[in-house]
Amino acid sequence: MGRRAVYISIGEPRLEALWWLEDTAFRAAFADIEEDESLGRLNIGKLWDALHCTFTGTSACSPVEDNPLSESVVGVCPKVYDDGDYSTFVSVIDNSDLPKLIAALERMDEGCLKAMLDPARMEKEGVYPNGIWTTPADDLVAEMFHAVEAIIGFFREAMSSGHHVLATIV
Repeated sequence: MGRRAVYISIGEPRLEALWWLEDTAFRAAFADIEEDESLGRLNIGKLWDALHCTFTGTSACSPVEDNPLSESVVGVCPKVYDDGDYSTFVSVIDNSDLPKLIAALERMDEGCLKAMLDPARMEKEGVYPNGIWTTPADDLVAEMFHAVEAIIGFFREAMSSGHHVLATIV
């Protein structure tokens, strides 16, 4: 199936309870959250790394601190667990940060994305999934723009409900 990015809307009490856990306890609590169908979620699939590289020029493996476009893809304050068999990346986007991330994303129209798209950079950065840079540029831009619009809508909904967002790559 591959690695995919899923954003999860989560309330303060549940986030607080999750975030202070470590290792096995964190993984167990996160697994419960992943399976909880009552939580709002947005799955942008395998597009996360290409989107991040288009926004920042670097793979999502190298988040750019204090960059709202980077943070809109990978969040802030990540927890990464990699045991060789299964890796989990979970990061928080605080409700108070959502307005600046939404504002940055709203500046990304299809023309802007097309101008920023650099397939050679994606290949150099080893962007996931391998070979995504060979997708016809217009198709990739349309797919990225659709993801940007979906993220904006999801972030707005989380913001209005007072929720935070977990940015996950699993």
